[in-house]
Amino acid sequence: ILIWNTPLTPVQYKQVQMWADDKYGQSYPWAGINDYNVFFGDSIMQGIGATAILNQAPYLVAQSLGLSYGQWDNLGVGGISTPHMSTLAPTWIDPLPALIGKKVNLSAFEWYNDKATPFSDAETFLAARKAVANIRTVWGSSTGYNGDPDVNRNAYNAALDAASTTNIDAYVPIHNDSHIGTSTAYANFPANWSDGVHLSNTGYSYLSADFLSAIQSLLP
Repeated sequence: ILIWNTPLTPVQYKQVQMWADDKYGQSYPWAGINDYNVFFGDSIMQGIGATAILNQAPYLVAQSLGLSYGQWDNLGVGGISTPHMSTLAPTWIDPLPALIGKKVNLSAFEWYNDKATPFSDAETFLAARKAVANIRTVWGSSTGYNGDPDVNRNAYNAALDAASTTNIDAYVPIHNDSHIGTSTAYANFPANWSDGVHLSNTGYSYLSADFLSAIQSLLP
């Protein structure tokens, strides 16, 4: 049993994994894959509202890609904003490609907690990630909610549409998904939400399909 007096970052967890595998002559969990998938964002990416982990979008995507535990990360954090994602990413995400020797597909999005300057904050986050070798960005727009139609959300989505090739390797226009993203989605399909903001099991199945398609577009 190993105990630390401080929470480990995702990168430090990998270092512990590598130490243990080296010590006991085991292969790394990610040894047989070409790309390592990381999911990052707020409570929606985390999967709040799903009845179990197996109903959350990152888990569903990982299953569709045939990934096992230790071959992907769900780093969603409830309540996080895009600027806070920018604060954490240099230690949580940026060192991963060099550490594990794999390309990292970073699937992320955040709008709800960052309504003040969401587009410029997204630009800052994406530019910094693309400055790191072997990080490929899969960036989503925004999901619908009980406050739709929202002119600020619509403006954010439109700005992303116009700049979807800037520091984004695969764009996920969630706002075009009639089941979870458009301005009428919540009114037309309320069962896709567990509350006014977070998705339900059904809603997360649509979110996972949107991200899966984008990730697959990057694969050989």
